[in-house]
Order: sequence, then structure tokens, then C-alpha cells
Amino acid sequence: TDADGGSDIIAVNATIYDVLSSSSDSPDNNATHYTNRSCWLSAADGNNKYFECLFLVRYFANNATWQCNATAYDSSNLGSNTTNATINELIAVDIPTSMNFGSLYPGDISFINKTNITNAGNIQIDLKVYGYANNATTSPNAMNCTGGEDKNISLWYLHYNVTDNIPGPCMRFQWNAFYWNLTNITNEKTWPNFDLGKQTQEGELMRNVTCWALKISTGVAGTCKGKISFTAIKNV
Repeated sequence: TDADGGSDIIAVNATIYDVLSSSSDSPDNNATHYTNRSCWLSAADGNNKYFECLFLVRYFANNATWQCNATAYDSSNLGSNTTNATINELIAVDIPTSMNFGSLYPGDISFINKTNITNAGNIQIDLKVYGYANNATTSPNAMNCTGGEDKNISLWYLHYNVTDNIPGPCMRFQWNAFYWNLTNITNEKTWPNFDLGKQTQEGELMRNVTCWALKISTGVAGTCKGKISFTAIKNV
């Protein structure tokens, strides 16, 4: 509102920022601070103009109390107003669409499959893991195959470790060491020490490597497929 008339208002800028980590005049940072220097302004309505300031906030913006500071400019001075808002917790992971263990014969053990789990939220996360075949989450099998007498690979034949990152990703992991066998949803495994931190800068994804190995049981042939469920949970 301008006592000289709404047409005297020429522009509005705005910032939003994490009040504990930034301030209105801090430089932009996708985790803590955003600026809009081209807010939309309506036509004059008496002494008023209406404005709208939009911000494209990245998924890893801090889970915190944020403040919005909007500043209106007229021909002689400026005025500002502030309001608070909260950016909520976002718990999410990004995973590959598939894991491929290659071509194997009964009795073979696959190479170690290294699958990245990426934090796609704004808080540190842990992980829950389970798997199944036959379109049933309580299935005792990890995979179902198109041929052979049995056509099923038991959950016991798919081994994994999601915390084997010392001295390096999957360096200690073997079929018979440093592993867990996959379980179905009834025995879903929780990993409270996955400890995958949130992203803080653009382009620097936060990832942990998970290690997997498959052994082919007898009585199967053809193409074998199953499903693995990764669920992100809040790190406590």
C-alpha cells in the first residue's frame, strides 16, 4: 500500500532463508537461502498493488523454520514485511531401476553388484530392506525363473551388505563373509547405522554403496527376476 497511489509502487523483491543458518542479505544457497528479484505485480487498485513471489526450492533445502522478507519499492523509498514458514522433513531415496547379475549357471556366484543409494531428501536417513518374488511380499523366494524344475531362487541365495564401506566400498564383502541374506517383508531388516547424510550443495549427491551377490541354485533356468524394496527412514 502506498499513500501516493498504487501506481507509484514499481517493484517487489523477496528472499526466503533458514533463520538459523542465514539472513535476508546472505548470498543464495540452495540449502539455506533463495532470492526472487522479479516478483509479479498487479495493476494498481487504488493505493494498492498485489504481488506474488515464487521460489523453486531444491529438495535438500534445510528442514527448519524459514523467513520470507518481501521488499516493495516506490519512486522515493521502500518498505518491507516478513513472515515465517516451515520447510518440512523430506524422507526419500533415489535408486537404480534395476540390478543386473549377468549370465550365470547353477552353482555359480555372481560378481559383486555395487548399487548406489542416494539421499533424495533433506534429513539424514537410515534404511529398511526386504525382497520377494512371485508377486508376493511374503514369498520365501528372491527370484522367479522362466525355466527349470523348481523355477525359484530362495531368499537365502541373495546376499547383501549396506554398511561395508571400510576400507572401501564392498572391499571385504564376499559370498560367505560380511553379508546378510535377503529376507521378505515379514522379516524386513532395518539398518539404523546406514547414516546417509543430506545433500548440502548442488551437484554433490549424498550416496552410500550397497553390496550384492547372487548364487544360482539348482533346478532353475532361463531368465530370473525378483524385487528388492528399499525404504528410507529418519536417522535417530
